[in-house]
Amino acid sequence: MWQRYLLDGNVTFVQQWLEPMVRLFRTVYIPKYLRNITTTTSATTATTTTIATATTKHLRNTTTTTTTAPRSPPRPNQCWWQEEGNDAMEVSISGSGCRPTLAAAMFGESQVILHLARLNNNHNHNNHNHNNNTTEWLQRLQDEFAYWNRLSQQIVLHLHWNDAQKSFAVVPLSTDNATYDEAKHPSVMPHCNLTATRLPKNEPLRVRELFGYVPWYFEGLIPDASRARYLPQWRHLLDPHAFAAPYGLTSTERRHSCFNFSFIHGNCWNGPSWPFETSRVLTAAANVLNWPYHQNKHNSNQDTQYNDNDDDTTTASTTTTTTTTSPLRQDSFTQDDYFDLLLQYARQHTQTFALNDTAVPLHSGHVFENLHPTLGYWNNRFYLYGRNSTRKNKGDDYNHSTFADLILGGLLGIRPQPDGSLWIRPLIPTDRVPWFVVDHVPVRHGRFLAVTWKKSDSRAATTRTRNTRGDDDKYPLGLTVYVDGQVVANRETMGPLRITLEQLQQSRDDKNDAAATATAL
Repeated sequence: MWQRYLLDGNVTFVQQWLEPMVRLFRTVYIPKYLRNITTTTSATTATTTTIATATTKHLRNTTTTTTTAPRSPPRPNQCWWQEEGNDAMEVSISGSGCRPTLAAAMFGESQVILHLARLNNNHNHNNHNHNNNTTEWLQRLQDEFAYWNRLSQQIVLHLHWNDAQKSFAVVPLSTDNATYDEAKHPSVMPHCNLTATRLPKNEPLRVRELFGYVPWYFEGLIPDASRARYLPQWRHLLDPHAFAAPYGLTSTERRHSCFNFSFIHGNCWNGPSWPFETSRVLTAAANVLNWPYHQNKHNSNQDTQYNDNDDDTTTASTTTTTTTTSPLRQDSFTQDDYFDLLLQYARQHTQTFALNDTAVPLHSGHVFENLHPTLGYWNNRFYLYGRNSTRKNKGDDYNHSTFADLILGGLLGIRPQPDGSLWIRPLIPTDRVPWFVVDHVPVRHGRFLAVTWKKSDSRAATTRTRNTRGDDDKYPLGLTVYVDGQVVANRETMGPLRITLEQLQQSRDDKNDAAATATAL
């Protein structure tokens, strides 16, 4: 919802969500999911640390703490707790507890509420609406959700991070059931001891699970200054002993003794590959690869140039040029890795196997819930047919995987920014994609955006990149950005471009006067 606002600038659309989101956070999220943690420190001190439940009233006065020397940084004494099945991850190795997925989501929710409160406050000011009650309420709202935003961030970073495992992990509470219910979900793996695996309590477990990458999904959650500590997590993603498999990322690392410990039903999260979870990882990966650009504060008088040792061409001159490290030079995950993973994700939607497959052509259309990561068939379909269930044909179009967002915002790199600008920064290896066209993307001020890439003047590229109006004009070489059919930016090499759409408020018919600044970052 917030990303949609950043793209099209529709204030009316987002304003309507502020009060419902605040109400949901206060009346559901806090009382239902926020838990206190009671921990025992080392045996030499035997000191117990507790924290009272924070409420939306008197936020700065409700916390009481009795503690010895705190950790550095201090560890939160609250968490966001959820039963594993309600977190859409039933029959997982880590089980129920304080979950990094939920804590990251609460960071995202509170961040959007904070943005909306600021937006509404600015909108009232700009429209000379000086209702003191409204202004005061919006200011209190900003203070309140800045608190929840910071708390959720601290929970993710300093409670859920297992530094030995280099992964964000579930933290089971001391109040959670200490013994795994073997009768409910019997383990078929002789060396898997779930009861021991889910210890110690109140500490992040030594289990790497794919949902541990969710904190990277939310931009701003992991601070720029701290990224070096957390980036090693990405080294495990494409390790064949961890998550990599022929038909998709596994939901738990393969080297764990409890990998695939139970397939009591078709929706287990202890091994199979879930396109939904892969889509979240791909969004997170795009954020990682784009990070150096997102950390810079841009304005119309300062630009950052992509330092890739090649020449670039833009339609506007720059007044100031600085350099930054290329996002492709991550030690743990590269642009080629991203492209390969996205191709595998696409094949999950088009080149898989299912019992009683009715797709035309065969293996080309069904998307179910989760996939066998090494054999490529849809698990739940196989399970339900094996039991002749009356629901055996369910899920023919189980598509909740944000495919379009991954292509437009990730692969093709259309990334709206809070200042009204757009960063066009495709994550495409130029030696593997000679051309692409994306057209008619609605943006601010009723405009439409198009982006093209043509690596060379080859016959194939020329044939496939003709002007969408149907004439014979060829698109220019390189990366080109159009607004309402006009070229506003071009560079000969693949790299980022920045478009300031706030300067496109002139009439759409007045194309001679339409102006935009576009600079190579």
